[in-house]
Amino acid sequence: MQNAFAILYVASGPRYIEEAVRSARSCRARMPQHKIVLLTPDDASNPIFDEIIRFGSDIGDPFLLKIAGIAAADLDRFVFLDTDTYLLDDISELAALLERFDIAAAHAPIRLQSNIWPETRGFLEEIPVCFPEFNTGVIGMRNSPQLRAMLNDWKAGYEAHMRSARPPRTQDQASFRSAIYRSNLRIATLPPEYNCRLLYPASVCGTVKLLHAHGDDALLDQIGQVINRRRGFRIVAREEFLTNSVVIRDQNSGASRLPKGQR
Repeated sequence: MQNAFAILYVASGPRYIEEAVRSARSCRARMPQHKIVLLTPDDASNPIFDEIIRFGSDIGDPFLLKIAGIAAADLDRFVFLDTDTYLLDDISELAALLERFDIAAAHAPIRLQSNIWPETRGFLEEIPVCFPEFNTGVIGMRNSPQLRAMLNDWKAGYEAHMRSARPPRTQDQASFRSAIYRSNLRIATLPPEYNCRLLYPASVCGTVKLLHAHGDDALLDQIGQVINRRRGFRIVAREEFLTNSVVIRDQNSGASRLPKGQR
């Protein structure tokens, strides 16, 4: 397929590799034409991946492994996915986006962590508060020297943050925000339909294509079916922030309660 992008996972440990397998199955079912790559320090094997690359055996920090793995990926155009993602629909149109932009990501649900954790303001210096954090669980990228420079800056920033007495609560996102701001990359902002974080309330409109939440295939399929029963404007929200149930509300159908265990 011309201009098709690869799908990249970075994972270590049986739990997260199995979660990557589950996510990759959803990608294979909706987008069979796309190459799927796993970078891992473990001795992993699964036919769902087109390629498994041993990487990062000397890296113990999972966020640092993620950043270093993305930076090391020898791919032209690719979409990095956290292991707790699940495709509900084809997202091949991101290929067209990566023809015009260098990087694509969605805003983090908590736009700036300092709004709720004032002690983290020190990690946000010299960047206007109107420039928000991006969620790093779904990132489309077009490889270039400029992209690699940003990724190296992200890695260095993350390492510096983690050496501080009180690291930022959103770990890799604070350093990603800083690296993106200092770069000259053309940034495309993805809507929540392409990175629907079920832990947080979100407004969606049209088809939700990618869920970002822990859960097995059957549960996430069921959540997706309920969310996408309507295509109009609707709110996806947790009934209570600390419960395990999800309530899907829209203008027409009232509320539908899904089973526990989605986190």
